[in-house]
Amino acid sequence: AGSGFRPSRVAVVVKTTRYEFEQQRYRYAGLSEEDLKQLLALKGSNYAGLLERHRIHTKNVEHVVDSLRNERIEVRLVKRREYNEETVRWADAIISAGGDGTMLLAASKVFDKFKPLLGVNTDPERSEGHLCLPVRYTHSFPEALQKLYRGEFRWQWRQRIRLYLEGTGINPTPVDLHEQQLSQEQHSRAHINERFQDQRSDISGPHLLPVRALNEVFIGESLSSRYV
Repeated sequence: AGSGFRPSRVAVVVKTTRYEFEQQRYRYAGLSEEDLKQLLALKGSNYAGLLERHRIHTKNVEHVVDSLRNERIEVRLVKRREYNEETVRWADAIISAGGDGTMLLAASKVFDKFKPLLGVNTDPERSEGHLCLPVRYTHSFPEALQKLYRGEFRWQWRQRIRLYLEGTGINPTPVDLHEQQLSQEQHSRAHINERFQDQRSDISGPHLLPVRALNEVFIGESLSSRYV
């Protein structure tokens, strides 16, 4: 325990649910919701189940955001594709709303070791949430805020991995694999892989990636693999 912490501005980084992912994947094909439902059925996916998990996630995100705003905290809600260094600089604290993957994404762009990062598991029934707050705070986030204010917590410092790339064909701006998959031509006419090819650099010397990885990525992937 230590002194309390009361942020004025918080960025909430929200995961992309599987339902949203499938919607984005096929939206440029002009598919209706019924078309999407049938297409998912052909792939062996349960449309109703995906929609239900999406609604649970959305409800829990709204709970976190409402709890913050009730405390007169300024909130910026950002999707993973909108999350950038400017958002991190703006915020006094970062909250990841998703699972371990969202927590790892949120951490990757935080370079200031004194900027707090909290994880809220927004689908605790289906997600491991190893790096997130205890599950009870998903549904009672105001309690977590009060403990934060009173200093009833311990800071946990985590080591991070800095990566250098060497060779040719390196993207100056790293391409998120989620974005890369969404941009395949057969899924989206508006995003094509050639735009990434044009940005590649011929620099052969060591190139420092503008992200930092948590060592816990290995633990998180190991635990998550149970659900694959």
